[in-house]
Amino acid sequence: MKTIYLHHPITTDEWTDINKVMALGFFDGVHLGHQAVIKQAKQIAGQKGLQTAVLTFDP
Repeated sequence: MKTIYLHHPITTDEWTDINKVMALGFFDGVHLGHQAVIKQAKQIAGQKGLQTAVLTFDP
């Protein structure tokens, strides 16, 4: 796993040069609902041969 910190505007090619499936949300703890969202993103990515990404927000 790799953590990439993003700030607007996105200025790193590390983030934009690879197609991926992203789970996007305010994941304030990874409870069962959040796990289901991330699991579905991973499943879709696996079917398409893509990487999975999770984007959350820090207040």
